Amino acid sequence: MAPTATAPSSQEDPNLSEVGHYVVTAHPSGAVMTAVKCSFLSPDSVDVAIAKSTRLEIRQFIQPTADNDDDDDDNDSTEQLPLLLTLPINGRITTLTSIKFKHSKKDCLFFTTERGDYALISYDETLARMNMTGTAGTKAN
Repeated sequence: MAPTATAPSSQEDPNLSEVGHYVVTAHPSGAVMTAVKCSFLSPDSVDVAIAKSTRLEIRQFIQPTADNDDDDDDNDSTEQLPLLLTLPINGRITTLTSIKFKHSKKDCLFFTTERGDYALISYDETLARMNMTGTAGTKAN
């Protein structure tokens, strides 16, 4: 009788024990986890910081004027909350709050992730970039 061929098992070949998976989303998350009103970009601006899963969006409120107040709903060029900044976060944002220090005219943003990481960020107008004031890893065991 001729021997039969069998497929190698995962115990015999370690390369067959596990298959790696790579998952990516086609669109950025759209669900709002939390949002706060603040003066993040400049002392006289009214900004809205929006936490969307693993992204932090900064939008600036633009007060409608009499020129933009007509009933023309087809004009999208006069958006009242334009997106100005997007910051990817390594983790899912769970809390978000604004903090104003005595020496500062602008607000900082403090947020935490579901893994216990946290950060305090500010915006530098002169450099037009975000500054990470402090971060920490996961909570100590």
